[in-house]
Amino acid sequence: MSGNCARVPRFPARTFEEAVQCLCFCFMFLPDSIGRPDQYLYPLYRKDLSSGVLTRQCAKERLQELFIIVNGFTKFNHRWADRGGESHFVVGGYTKAHEDGFNELSELIIESMMELNLCRPQVSLRWTEKTPRKVFRFMMDCERRDRRRRIAFVNDEPRLKTLMEIAGLDFETASDYIMVGCNEPAFQGSISLGGNTVNILRSLLNALDSNRVLYCGTFDEFYDVYEKELFRDLEKILDDTNHFNLRRAADINILSSLFLDGCIESARSATRGGVKTPSTCADLMGFVNVIDSLSVIQQFVFEERQVSMSGLIDALKNNWKGAETLHAKIVRSGRFFGNADELSDSMARRFTNSLYKFAYGKKDLFGTPLRYGNLTGYITHYANYGKLTGASPDGRYAGEPLKFGSGQSNGYDRNGSTALLSSAAGMDPSGIMGGNTVMNLMVDASVTSSEEGFGKLVTLVETFFKMGGLHIQLSHVSPEEMIAARKSPEEYQSLRVRVSGFSATFVKLDNTIQTELIHRTGHSEV
Repeated sequence: MSGNCARVPRFPARTFEEAVQCLCFCFMFLPDSIGRPDQYLYPLYRKDLSSGVLTRQCAKERLQELFIIVNGFTKFNHRWADRGGESHFVVGGYTKAHEDGFNELSELIIESMMELNLCRPQVSLRWTEKTPRKVFRFMMDCERRDRRRRIAFVNDEPRLKTLMEIAGLDFETASDYIMVGCNEPAFQGSISLGGNTVNILRSLLNALDSNRVLYCGTFDEFYDVYEKELFRDLEKILDDTNHFNLRRAADINILSSLFLDGCIESARSATRGGVKTPSTCADLMGFVNVIDSLSVIQQFVFEERQVSMSGLIDALKNNWKGAETLHAKIVRSGRFFGNADELSDSMARRFTNSLYKFAYGKKDLFGTPLRYGNLTGYITHYANYGKLTGASPDGRYAGEPLKFGSGQSNGYDRNGSTALLSSAAGMDPSGIMGGNTVMNLMVDASVTSSEEGFGKLVTLVETFFKMGGLHIQLSHVSPEEMIAARKSPEEYQSLRVRVSGFSATFVKLDNTIQTELIHRTGHSEV
């Protein structure tokens, strides 16, 4: 070790062990994603194996030492100590030569991580159209066996489309993207600028509060009113974000700027837009609530005429009190997202096209094109915003959490997992939601306990990606098990669940989040 430390990071690594030691130092200096270790470590790994100076077992031990350092950076008594999410990295994905990058080192990295009972780091497999079935099955098998719920899956095809067509990057640059934090796309040697989380359901409720909607004779007229309200809010958020970044620019952050590409060349710190390939994204809370609410308005107000616009507005103002019959009809027969229903699926496409219409040609303070997502991260904005948001047309009561990510809850996805994933895969033809987008799928443990069920699940997720789905992460905990854990927490101290972009110990989550997780629809068949 002393020889390694004398060499790196002052000089370039010559061996695999020196490279891992350098990576440890760099992580200590700038503790975040370790990027694509299966790509940048692979040449030295192959060279040292071939020359006989390294064995597979020795490489595994060095990788495990790295993971222990990564996990230990978050202090054991920190309030987020048991949550996996930060220190995210990726394996697989396209290489610059347009080939699938999953290699023997990728497999060793996953094997090394699986042998450690640690919360972090979290890893995502970057799936490509060239990913071998056996590789995908291997990663899915690791995911089902992982007690710490550290593995997620992202699809290179729609992500690269977004990065090239919307962000304007070439394939060589775009193909080197990574995942950071809970589930944010970024680039090695660069920076991800967040901080702009938007409650887009509020925009819809504000539109309903205006007298203009009472004079809308068609749904298209109503949608135009809402779109204008949405665009005003998105413009304000962009302006607020730019002001926030101006304030942040007061911090030069010298150390991070030394490690990030472009800062020295541009003579600007990372906080002042000096990095070569920055990434930015606005996270839209209430994404599915908006789609469902718009679908309900079209169905019940303009098509079936079961309620007038003023009648619906009154029901919302009274939190559905006195309108219980209408509420029951909406919950029972509403055409909600996640059911492969043409009304709600077309509404999702219309909404994401509106986002594209707003964002096209717009850039943030540092010249980065806008992208959107629906991730909440460690700060559970969907619950916090829900507490401050009134009742909505989709049947949600005032104060209830907003729906999370691209999925459904409360049993609204009635047609099974295939329909849910079909809706999610086709919701964004423009690619504008190619930012921090998350799809949670609750799968009953009985599905993965049998080889037949597991094989069907592998096919389901693979098909989801072939249809254009961007991201998926799985939970294998039933509502009954979570209810039992709530009643007897001392007996379920090791029960791990997927929350948003991270996993956590169920009994350590607050009551609101526990309730929301219990209400997510579980699928016993795939």
